[in-house]
This record gives sequence, C-alpha cells and structure tokens, in this order.
Amino acid sequence: MEYLNKVFFGNTIQQWIIAFLVLIGSFLLVKILYWIFSSVFKNLTIKTKTNLDDILLKNLQNPLTNLVVIGAYYFSVSYLHFDKNIETILVNIAYLLFTITLTSIISKIIDALISEVILPISKKTESSFDSHLIPVIQKAVRAVIWSLGNCYWVG
Repeated sequence: MEYLNKVFFGNTIQQWIIAFLVLIGSFLLVKILYWIFSSVFKNLTIKTKTNLDDILLKNLQNPLTNLVVIGAYYFSVSYLHFDKNIETILVNIAYLLFTITLTSIISKIIDALISEVILPISKKTESSFDSHLIPVIQKAVRAVIWSLGNCYWVG
C-alpha cells in the first residue's frame, strides 16, 4: 500500500484514484438518472393532461445529467493539487461548462413555457398577429437569456 503514497504530477496515487473514482461514480449516477428520467418520470408525465411536462422532461434530461458530471469534474479538480495557473484553467473550464448548462436549462424552460402555454392561448384569440409575433418574441427572449449567461461568465 506504500505505492499509493507515491507522488505523480504533484498528487499521490491515492488522490488520483479518488478523483478518478468520483468521475466514474458520476457516470454511473448519470446512467441511473437516465433510467429514472426515461422510465419513472416518463410514466408520470404520460398520465398528465398537459404536454409541458413531457417536453420539459425530454429537453432537460441531458442538461441536468450533465450537471452531475460537471460537479464531479469540479470536485476532482478541486481535490487534486495543481500549479496555480493550471488549477485556475481547470476550475474555469468547470465554471464555463456550468454556465453553459445552466443557461441552456433556463432557455429550454422558457422556450417550453412559451410554446406550450403562451402560444396556445394566443391561437385562441381572433388576431393572427399574436401567433406571428410570439415566435419572434421567443427568439428574442432566448437571445437575452444567452446574452445574460454570457455576461455571467465574462463578469
């Protein structure tokens, strides 16, 4: 067991193994989450009258499971010891991936709400102007969300 204490790129073999196991564990957790999304939640959403939950489930499955892997990556990078510059780069990669994923989640939720709640209401009105204007507004809102996500990352 003494070989576990040997240093390799500034960390012991034991630290590398723990960081690697955290990443492998996150992939296993993602597989479990995919199963939960595709079977348990899908069976629940089929029983509802609205289509909104089906769309949210379908569109948020990947980003939400990506957050698990990003969290495991961040933990592994923070757990290991690197040169300050390398550590900053690795942590910034985690922040960037987190920001992109979170922005994607917010964008998909807003898109689904507009498509499944607001657009059907506008189609019930007598004016066709609403149903032509809402897709334009939807794209503008999406652009604002991604711009704000970019501002969060840059700021």
